[in-house]
Parts: sequence; structure tokens; C-alpha cells
Amino acid sequence: MHARRNEADRARRFVELCPDRLRTQVVPQIEKILRKAERPDAAPEPPTPQEIAALAEAHERFLRTPRGQRSAANAQLVREAAQARHISAVLDLLKQAPLETYLGLGSYDRHHLTLCALRIVATGSDRQIQR
Repeated sequence: MHARRNEADRARRFVELCPDRLRTQVVPQIEKILRKAERPDAAPEPPTPQEIAALAEAHERFLRTPRGQRSAANAQLVREAAQARHISAVLDLLKQAPLETYLGLGSYDRHHLTLCALRIVATGSDRQIQR
């Protein structure tokens, strides 16, 4: 979406959030997402005041979540922000996600959440995009 709007720096930020060893996996996924989203109405509309209020409320709940349980709460909040098309909130929340777990890539990790958020913003769904 950012690439289509000539915002290459913002598009690169998604890729930069991923560890170096995973970028070769991320870039093709992003390209598939962008190809899937290529249509005249692909640019998302800004979030509504109701969506912003709901995100603010969800963020308040997140801040009250014990630190040991914040990974799951952060992941949910990233998805909610993406669904509301609140890109700056997504980027801010991705900074709080762990780069990767000690057991490998998990659904709360920054790499996975970045792809999820990009899919949601670009296509409206978090479903895996098939070739």
C-alpha cells in the first residue's frame, strides 16, 4: 500500500522490522500482498472516530495487562489497529512485539504480526494469500 502511494520509506519500515535472516521470506510475501491489493480502491480509508475510540479503550486495557501476558494482548491490539486501518498505531505496536521467540517464529513475533497487519490493511483479511 505504501509502495503504491509512493511512500517507499514507510514500506521499507515493514521489512526493516524483521530480522535479517527472515527478510528473504518477508519480501516475497509483501510483494504477493501488494499484487493482490492492486486495485483502484486499494488505499484504505482513515479510521472512523468510533474505531479510534475503540482502539484507545483496547490500548488502556493493554496497559493494565501484566507484563508477562502482554505478548498476546499486543498481538491482538496490532490486529485490531490494522482492521481499523490505523497504520501509525500498527507501527507503534509492532515495536513492542518480540523479534522472535527462543523456539522460533511464533504468532506473537514481530515478523508474523507485520505480515498479518499488512494483509489486513491491504486486503481486509488475515487469510494467507495463495499464488
